[in-house]
Amino acid sequence: EKARRNFVERIEFVDNSRTTDRVIRREFEIVEGDAYNQLKIDRSIRNVRNLGYFSEVKVQTLRGSTPEQSVTSVTVREQPTGDFSIGVGYSSLNQANFTLGINERNFLGTGRRLKLAFSSSVEDTDFTIGLTEPYFMERELSGSFDIFTRKNKSGDSTVNETGLSFGVGFAAARDVFHKLRYDLSKSKTSVSSTTATSETGEEGKALLGSSVAYTLSKDSRDSRFDPTEGYFLQLDETVSGLGGDVKFLRTKFSAAYYKPLLF
Repeated sequence: EKARRNFVERIEFVDNSRTTDRVIRREFEIVEGDAYNQLKIDRSIRNVRNLGYFSEVKVQTLRGSTPEQSVTSVTVREQPTGDFSIGVGYSSLNQANFTLGINERNFLGTGRRLKLAFSSSVEDTDFTIGLTEPYFMERELSGSFDIFTRKNKSGDSTVNETGLSFGVGFAAARDVFHKLRYDLSKSKTSVSSTTATSETGEEGKALLGSSVAYTLSKDSRDSRFDPTEGYFLQLDETVSGLGGDVKFLRTKFSAAYYKPLLF
């Protein structure tokens, strides 16, 4: 029997008191006026769950103002998206150490991610602050910006490094993601001993590091935070030496497969 075509009259969101509607709506693959498509709605709900802002996401299809129209109602239950960590430790290698971290994945309900991390010990000091915009320039581009400063002491040698990082990511196909990152840093090595000599000739010199990294990943997991099925593949290629003093080539490949076993 011939079915009657149905259209989405309205998409409404319920109980998102903190997260703006815009943050949820941009994860939907279907908009008002489109023909009803259950597959696209299922993928859209998966996208919303993968944001990590909600502990529960439910969808209902309600009758619209006419038999040919329907209303998609999405009810969410918000959960905390920020975490604060503080730690004090001791090891025979680094002696006493202190760590402090703040990470907010949904800053002011806008979907932006803000992170601040600080760690300090006798040998190492590391401070990083970064911001990620998931829809950079109102496009389906994720933009990130990080500033960091590090200090590492090993024996009589001390390395001070300061730099910044820019990144842009986008999805080009179903579950396929691309990311391009540029890192610029300046490091300087100093030796406190009057008898030690530098074999590399880097003592007292400021070295400029300029590198470009490209990441290609394929993610078919049903959830990024608590996956039960699917797989994840990632290839990371980094080239350093584009105008700087530090030259290297690094390739990294990661893979994971998820399958429920006995439960």
